[in-house]
Amino acid sequence: MEKNKWRARDYVVIPRSLLSTKLTPASFRTWIALASFCYDSDSCFPSNRAILERMPPGTSLGTIQTAKRDLEAAGLIHRTR
Repeated sequence: MEKNKWRARDYVVIPRSLLSTKLTPASFRTWIALASFCYDSDSCFPSNRAILERMPPGTSLGTIQTAKRDLEAAGLIHRTR
């Protein structure tokens, strides 16, 4: 088994409370992808395409959009339009 070499910004911190939040796997992965854009800030503004590039192959743009709505409904993200 090959060992991963972690580099700065290759990881995100996941709050323990997120683990007990009922989310779909796609919503959970989308939250992680969003967090990976925020770095040391509480806000970030990645495009859906940029998020999609960090998701597993085969993930659709519709899946990202649905996951963002679910995360907003759960109070885990706030979107400005």
